[in-house]
Amino acid sequence: MSRRASLFAKENPGKKRPKVRFPDELVFLDNVKENDAQAVHNMLRRASVQIDINAIGDSGMTPLHQAVIEGNLAVVTLLIQHGAEVNKQDADSWTPLHAACSEGYVEIAKLLLERGADKNIVTDDSERPLDLVDSQDFPMIALMLQN
Repeated sequence: MSRRASLFAKENPGKKRPKVRFPDELVFLDNVKENDAQAVHNMLRRASVQIDINAIGDSGMTPLHQAVIEGNLAVVTLLIQHGAEVNKQDADSWTPLHAACSEGYVEIAKLLLERGADKNIVTDDSERPLDLVDSQDFPMIALMLQN
């Protein structure tokens, strides 16, 4: 037992120590950021968990944007399978495809395109996903020009 817990027990005999509970969406986003595909999967399957999978969080991004930035193909796949919108724009009007192109994640960009991502959506700065690709990232350039 921690010192704090034992102090509470000493000062409050017979009372249970209060538990801290975090909102489901906060826990969900943390699992996405930590690349914990199993925890994300479990939360998406539980009916008792209330999550708006397309909500823009405090970071200005959706969970799908966050998963793309983290480069986690498994979590990206799970989110899309559970209804994440592939063309949802964040606070700066970036789509998940913009993020994948910017970060150089070819497999994620390919998945997003296969699931209907629009490569012509522009950001607040009038940039398309292809505009954000590193000029030396030939596999990403080829992918974006093919589709």
